[in-house]
Amino acid sequence: MKKIAVAGPIGYETAKALYEENRETLEARFPKFWLKKFLEEGPNADERIDGQNLKVGNGAVIEITEGGLFGALWEACELQKADGCANGCEVWIEKIPILQEVVEISEVFDVNPYEASSKGSFLIVGEEDEIESFRGQLTIIGNIQKKKDRVVIMKDNETKRFLTPPERQAKDLANR
Repeated sequence: MKKIAVAGPIGYETAKALYEENRETLEARFPKFWLKKFLEEGPNADERIDGQNLKVGNGAVIEITEGGLFGALWEACELQKADGCANGCEVWIEKIPILQEVVEISEVFDVNPYEASSKGSFLIVGEEDEIESFRGQLTIIGNIQKKKDRVVIMKDNETKRFLTPPERQAKDLANR
């Protein structure tokens, strides 16, 4: 069974841009030491994983950009379908690497951090042994499934969110 993994924290790029555009608003709302920690904990250019070095056989390496993690998951499932593999997925939200500061900043501006750009972070789909070869660099967040459902399981392990195509995500965002 193929595993789904993430390299790097998600949503950081968008949260940092929100901070830079709305510094005064955020500094009035959050303690300065907390915001400083957020800026220091973010991935630096020299710490980021080079996507070119993340090679998997019959899998996928996708930079998490427009559409965020949920968009990258949809794309990964579509690529698996094109390869004749199963094309559903099951992902556990609590396993997704995300900084609490990203969650809080995103919430202030009604941005879903799971749909936000995370340039410099990658979604990787590969066989378990391939994923294990990157131990320490990746966080396994789920599996490719033989069924067609593309599901994110919430923290209670009962509630499920079904993924939608990125075009529909964009339409939903525009209608907020």
